[in-house]
Amino acid sequence: MQSQNHKLIQTALVACGLALGGMLTTQADEKQVTIVPPGAIFHGKTYGEWSAAFWQYALAQPLAGHLFLDTPEYDFSSGQKGDVWYVGGPDGPLTRWVTLPSGKALFLTIRDVETSTLEEPPFFGATEAEQRASSNWFADHIVNLFCVIDGQPVPNLQDYRASSPQFEFTAPTPWIWGATGGKGTSVSDGYFVMVQLPKGHHTIHYGGTYHFEAGELSDGPLDLPHDITMEVTVGNQSAPYTPERAKAHSTLIRSRSSRQRCSAMPGLPVSSWPIATKPRNGLKLALSKLPHAGN
Repeated sequence: MQSQNHKLIQTALVACGLALGGMLTTQADEKQVTIVPPGAIFHGKTYGEWSAAFWQYALAQPLAGHLFLDTPEYDFSSGQKGDVWYVGGPDGPLTRWVTLPSGKALFLTIRDVETSTLEEPPFFGATEAEQRASSNWFADHIVNLFCVIDGQPVPNLQDYRASSPQFEFTAPTPWIWGATGGKGTSVSDGYFVMVQLPKGHHTIHYGGTYHFEAGELSDGPLDLPHDITMEVTVGNQSAPYTPERAKAHSTLIRSRSSRQRCSAMPGLPVSSWPIATKPRNGLKLALSKLPHAGN
């Protein structure tokens, strides 16, 4: 495990060093964790373009079982297709146990935001310029980023910020941000990590915090942390774990970057574990409850 952790950073740094003009297609070693470096092209898209694809996926999902909600109906595989699967969630702290097919990359949304034509202020923008300005302003308030994979922090997370091109999306009715969906346009901004994992079990602990000074969104200072742990089994699991068996084998890893604990439990297929049902408020749900919310 220790050698694998060292290879995680080594792979990212080597890939960055090989990038020509900031553009690169990274090929994963199936025996080690591989991180796509900032500025790279992965399966034909930049980080900004992948962020647009993520939000098109997320905004199109039905409200029941939505990835941004902590409910029993959540299914990691719902709506996922292609070579890249998307990871998002409520603010947490929250742990999810999922199974990822072999050969699929994970697109982690560390902390991010989008502004669209279908939402209420302060997340409404009628034009691309308005959408970009709003999303950029919120993303400028993201601090305390962390992403730890198998106990090894991903270095230089501040370099993984990306803004999307304006994109079109279709939201169901009701949708995650409102009672009535439809067709809209949006721009996103934030921090993202694309990672390829070898077969086996992996623990990913990631997040960040929105920090607003007094008077920006409320009368006092406001912090909105995001803290997610993903227990990921890549490939087929030959010996399914029950919650009782996993509990007996669980250990604790202390994240060096966030100083927070995350469970490391081997071989946890999603079908074997219930998901906690207590709802958690994200940035938009939290701001909707503020008496002085606004730009």
